Parts: sequence; C-alpha cells; structure tokens
Amino acid sequence: MSQPRLSWSQKASRYKLGYFDCSRDKIVVSSILDSSNVPSYVVEHVLYHELLHKYHSGKWVNGRMYCHTTEFRGSEWDFKDRTKALVWLAENLFPEEESNKSSLKKEPTIIPYSKYIEMMKEKGETL
Repeated sequence: MSQPRLSWSQKASRYKLGYFDCSRDKIVVSSILDSSNVPSYVVEHVLYHELLHKYHSGKWVNGRMYCHTTEFRGSEWDFKDRTKALVWLAENLFPEEESNKSSLKKEPTIIPYSKYIEMMKEKGETL
C-alpha cells in the first residue's frame, strides 16, 4: 500500500478528528490535535483509523457505501493503544460527556470474530 499524503485541517474540529480523501490519496487530521499537550498515541490512533479507510476501501451494498465494515471494525482493535487513545479523547475533548469516560475505561470484551458476525446479523447489520 502506498503512503498517502498527510496534512492538518484548517479548522480545529473536535468532532471530525480526521478523514481520508481517496481521490487525492490524502489523510487530513484535525488541527485540534496539533499540540504538544496531545499524546502521540492519540494522533497515531486517528492516523491508523484513516489508513484503515484506504486499506479496506469500503463496500457497496444496495447502492449505499459502508466504510466501517465488520472487517474494518475488527482491524481497529489491532492498534495497541486504542483504548488508551479513546479514553484520552473522552477525557480531554469531551469532558462534559461523563458517560463516554466511564464506558471507555472498562476493559474491552474480547469475542471471537464468528460471534461478532452473528451479533451483527442479529442486529440487522448488513455485512
């Protein structure tokens, strides 16, 4: 996989932390994360997530593009500091949303991939 171009956003958004522009092969990261107060693993987490968009490239189902597929979500867990990054984001970008912090501090439940697929089908998710 070729390395995409990287840049900071012009607007410092705390809601859209990054995006992958496939037409320009470019990842843009929110400039709100361009600070020495932000741990490197947080920026790396956002970059990793956006690189997954390039790697998995999404799936068309009934005329609708699905970017966060089951495979994509499974790959997100491969980032070693995922939980730590999500906790930092919840505590520092969304401190007023108390429910975010408490749910992110819990240890993730590890389930077999086949069980995950079964659960998604029960919810009616298209795979």
